[in-house]
Amino acid sequence: MKKHIIYFIIIFLLNISCKNKKDSIILDNQLNVDYNFEFKNNIFNIIKDVEIFQLNNENINNFVFNKISKIVTYDNKFYLKSNKNEIYKTTNTGNFIKVLYKQGIAPNEYREIKDFAINSKEELYVYDFQKQRFLIYDLDFRYLRTENIGFNFMNFEFIKNGNLALFTAKHRNKVNEKFYDFDIIILNNKFDILKTFLPFDSNKFETIRLNTSKPFSNLDTLYLFNDFISDTIYSISDSSIKPYKYFSYQGKTLTEKYKLSSHELILNDLKNNFEKFNELDYFANLKGLNNNKIIFYFDHKGKESIFSFFSSTTKNIINYKFPKEYNSQEYRKFLEIQSVENEKFISITYPITLKFLKSQYLIHNNKDKFTKKIDDILKNTEPDGNQIIIKFNIKDF
Repeated sequence: MKKHIIYFIIIFLLNISCKNKKDSIILDNQLNVDYNFEFKNNIFNIIKDVEIFQLNNENINNFVFNKISKIVTYDNKFYLKSNKNEIYKTTNTGNFIKVLYKQGIAPNEYREIKDFAINSKEELYVYDFQKQRFLIYDLDFRYLRTENIGFNFMNFEFIKNGNLALFTAKHRNKVNEKFYDFDIIILNNKFDILKTFLPFDSNKFETIRLNTSKPFSNLDTLYLFNDFISDTIYSISDSSIKPYKYFSYQGKTLTEKYKLSSHELILNDLKNNFEKFNELDYFANLKGLNNNKIIFYFDHKGKESIFSFFSSTTKNIINYKFPKEYNSQEYRKFLEIQSVENEKFISITYPITLKFLKSQYLIHNNKDKFTKKIDDILKNTEPDGNQIIIKFNIKDF
C-alpha cells in the first residue's frame, strides 16, 4: 500500500516543468536539499520562544471548532477557515469572537468556501468555488456585496495595488471564447486580466497538479508562490513571474533522458526500477517563511521526512528529522506554517502534538510553566480536542 501511495505521488511530481535551470541558477538563490547535512536531534535546538494557545469556546454553548485549514492574521486578530465552510474570528490567543457561516442560495450566501483573504480596505473576500464569485464582507462578517468573476481556481491572494493573484491548479478557464490552461492569473481590482503565467511546461504536462491550502506567501512587498510539488519558489508581480529560490537535491536535477522522454517511458521505468527515481527528492516543498528564515521539506527515498531551515542572513541550512515514535503527520503538522505574526511562525494542530513538544523540551530542560501548560491542556482535553495554535521563532544559526 505504501509503495502505491509513493507511486501516485511520483506520477504527480512528473507533471511539473523539467526545464534545465543550469544556466540560470545563481548560488545565492539555491536551497540545497542535501541528505548528508548534519541533523539536529532536538527541535528545541532549532526553535525558541514557543507559545501555545488552545482555541477557546467555553462561553459558547453547543459550539465546536471544526478542523482549521487556513489562518489569516490581521489587526491582532485571527481569521480561521474550517473544512465546514466556516470562518472563525478569534483573538490572537485563540479566544472565540464570532463565526461567519452563510452557506445557502441567498444573494449574501455562498455554496462552498474554497479560499479567503483580506484586502487593504479591511474587506474579507470569500471565494465561492461553485458559483465562481467573491462574496465580500466586512471584518465583523456583515455582507457588503458580491463580485462575479467567472474563473475557476483553487487559491488567491492580494498583491500590489490591490490586484489579485489566482492559482488555478490547472483548471481550464475560458477567455475570449477559448479555453486555456494557466497556472497563475493576475487580475486588477475590477477583475480584468492583467497577465497570465505558465511557469510550468503546459505543453508536456497537461493534467491537473496538486495544490496546497496556502501556495502564496508575502515578504513585506515581495509576493511569492510555491506549489505543493514545485522545485522553485517564484516571486510574482503584475507583469512578471521570476524564480526567487531553487531547491537543489545534492546538485541533481532530472537527466536529459527524462526531460525529453514521454510519460509512457517514465512510467514504465518507474514500474521496473522504482529506486532510480530517488533523484526526485529534490522536489522540496515550502512550509513557511518570514524575512529571515525559510522552512522547507523533502522526502528522502520516499522513506524519511526531512525538514530544513534556511537562514537568509547567514545562508546556512540546518536539518531536522522527527524521532521515529513521533514521525507521523499528526506530530509533524506543527511545521505546516499557516501565518506569520511579528516574525513568529504560526501553525495549528491537535493537542496530541503537545506530547511531542513536551518530550523534546524535557531532554534539556526541567519542568516549568511551559510543560505545566501542556499538562493542563492534555489533562482536560482529548487528544483530538480543541485545536492548538502554536507560535515560535527560529534560533539564529
